[in-house]
Amino acid sequence: MNLLTVMVIYSQKRFCFKQYFGDKAMNEPKRDVLVAELERERSIRCTARLLYAKRSRIKDELDRLISHLSLLVAIPHKTAENPQPESQILIEAAKRIDDPAFTDLLLQIIQERKG
Repeated sequence: MNLLTVMVIYSQKRFCFKQYFGDKAMNEPKRDVLVAELERERSIRCTARLLYAKRSRIKDELDRLISHLSLLVAIPHKTAENPQPESQILIEAAKRIDDPAFTDLLLQIIQERKG
């Protein structure tokens, strides 16, 4: 049930209640709490959509950086002992910037690219 459906049902029930019992019988503080909760839920869902979109853009940008890393810095050539020097260099560099969350994100993207 989405937010709009809940609000419509609530409005219909409130209207029927007012018809039978009048305005004074309505519990206004309870209504205010419900409205506040509905607004809070709407704000949370909107914020989650924005965060998801931002996360997707950041992951895409990092993926492009990883793809073009050899064009941006000098990378040793692939050898039998070192088949993916870009990944190893990127992982080592990420560990040196002292940001565990960012390092984890880079490692996750590298793993997704490998498999």
